Amino acid sequence: NGLKVRCSNQLSYQPQARHYDFLTIYCQTRPISARENLHINFMQYSLNLIYKNSYLIGRPRIFKRLTNKKHSLINVLNAKNRDKAMNQSKLLATLITAGALSLGSSTSFAQAEAWQGPWVHAGVGAATFIPGFSGGQYLGAYPYSGTKKDINTAIASISAGYTLAISGPWSLGLGATIAPGTSPSADYAVLISTPRGTSTGPGTYNVANIYSITLQPGYALDKEKLIYAKVGYTGATANTNSDSFGKASTGLSGYALGLGYKQIISGSLYGYAEFNYANYSNVNVPYSQLSGSINATGMDVMVGLGWRF
Repeated sequence: NGLKVRCSNQLSYQPQARHYDFLTIYCQTRPISARENLHINFMQYSLNLIYKNSYLIGRPRIFKRLTNKKHSLINVLNAKNRDKAMNQSKLLATLITAGALSLGSSTSFAQAEAWQGPWVHAGVGAATFIPGFSGGQYLGAYPYSGTKKDINTAIASISAGYTLAISGPWSLGLGATIAPGTSPSADYAVLISTPRGTSTGPGTYNVANIYSITLQPGYALDKEKLIYAKVGYTGATANTNSDSFGKASTGLSGYALGLGYKQIISGSLYGYAEFNYANYSNVNVPYSQLSGSINATGMDVMVGLGWRF
């Protein structure tokens, strides 16, 4: 669905001009951008220059027989014109290479450009939430420690964003994701050391409304396949319920990393798969009786469907 430039594999011999002529055909199958038009104009200029100067190189012959599998530009050069012909052939080879690279860059850019625009997707997967804990003191006098269990749960999320084609196959996206709702609860316990022994304060905790905002640099393998990374900010709410200390909530925040792959299924519909990692910084324990801090890490694997506009 892009611009195609073809060179015929048939050469016509012109006796009166004593050189071989060749034909270039340009086919435009869709509207092109200003960037692509610049590449095409350069290619046309290069080929026209080659055509106009081809008779100067290596009389009486400049082309060996052109086959479908092998192109040989220079066959036999007269001794008198050898140096001149070689210099001109290097110039023409440079122009051909530049034109080919220009065209290749245009094709690569078209791959990334196919992913440019807004998008939205929703997915399901599996997630793990691993809390961390740094103990302090109970009532400023008695040291304590804690035990806890990780949360392993199914998760669903919805994401939306915009992808911009930058250069060649490279793109840069901005996306926001939210996993609404509350996870199942897991157990924890506070173990307080006192002169009379160890006192245990059991409780449960869960995580709610995990979200992230990320930059997503991407690489378009072609117009239907995109691989991308994610880096940005993430947040969540941790809720606790303790028999000894009551209920409390605290906000968590940190950084998010991820890797993903998108594949067109049909039209604008695509499937995607992602691995995401979150690291939440230390925050104070949400009970006034306890000093110390909590942190967490989280991971999830997601698959789902999306639509690029």
